[in-house]
Amino acid sequence: MPVVNTPEWYEALAAAVNRSPEYAEAAKDWAGDMTFVIHGDDRSPYTKAGESLYFYVDLYHGKVRSWKKLERLDEIQAAFKIIGPASVWEEVLVGMMDPLQAMLQGLITLEGDINRIMKNVGAVQALVDCLNQVETLWPKGKPPYG
Repeated sequence: MPVVNTPEWYEALAAAVNRSPEYAEAAKDWAGDMTFVIHGDDRSPYTKAGESLYFYVDLYHGKVRSWKKLERLDEIQAAFKIIGPASVWEEVLVGMMDPLQAMLQGLITLEGDINRIMKNVGAVQALVDCLNQVETLWPKGKPPYG
C-alpha cells in the first residue's frame, strides 16, 4: 500500500483512473490538463503551513495521459489550476468532502473555465470515485484531523 504523497501513491492514483470503466465512460469527451496546488495548513500533518505541493495531470478521453509531481508551480502551464489547503484535499481523497461542494464553499478555488468543469460534473465525480478507491497508508493519521 503506497504512502500518501509519494511517487508510488501518485502512480497508484493514475493506475486507478486508467483501469476504471466508469471514468472512461464519464470522461470520454474530456481532454484537459490541470495542476493541483496543495497548500500546507495547520491541520494536515503531511504538508506543513508555509509549504506547498504541486501535482500535474493530463486527462485525455477517459485516461491519465501523463502525470508529474512538480517542483515549481510554473514548471507546466495547465488549462486548469485547482488550489486548496492540504487538509481539504486529504478529506476529498478519503471521501469525506466533495470537491465541487468545497469549491462552492470557497475551500478550493479553480482557475480556468468553470463552465467546462460544470458541463463535465459526471467525469469529475467519477475521477474522485477512482481516487477514493486507492488504498493509502497514512502514517501520521488519516483525516479527519482533531
